[in-house]
Amino acid sequence: MVVNVAPQCDQARFIENLRRDRAFLSAITAKIESLGGKVSSSVSKKTQYVLAGEDAGSKLEKAQKLGVPIIGAAPPMPDIEVIARVTLPSGTREVPLLFKPGGRRLNVGRAADNELTLNDASVSKIHAALLMTGEGTLLVADTGSTNGTYLNGRRISYGESRLIEDGDVVGFGDVEVRLRKSE
Repeated sequence: MVVNVAPQCDQARFIENLRRDRAFLSAITAKIESLGGKVSSSVSKKTQYVLAGEDAGSKLEKAQKLGVPIIGAAPPMPDIEVIARVTLPSGTREVPLLFKPGGRRLNVGRAADNELTLNDASVSKIHAALLMTGEGTLLVADTGSTNGTYLNGRRISYGESRLIEDGDVVGFGDVEVRLRKSE
């Protein structure tokens, strides 16, 4: 939704009133117009505000390119680096992993194209997946491995995801991994 606010309109009051009123689109449109705004279906350099929902599309992207202020859109979370401390029979190593909160999963396994490659016979080619939620919570899920994925010694069922907290030990077959957010 594109919003043009009349110059005489109190913009702070307008935004506060708009945030409280989350009813149907027609009700929001009526509210904008009652406060002196104009609702449009396009974005241009004359647009004063864009009201963005959860799955805003190309109009949001255009508004961002034009520098139009956006109401209701949370700023994207920055990428978060997590250090995986991998303990193998041959020794310990640290591997940096880069997560985009709410983004795609990172695969863990023996195959070289996994984001976290664990070269050990007890680890399946694609053993498990790590995912960071939009809120920054780290999850692990087994993807059908032969020798199992464990969280603090307890096996995770295939397809089930578990929350990883500071100090947790994640087992991929016989390999232990501790994950911590980089500082």
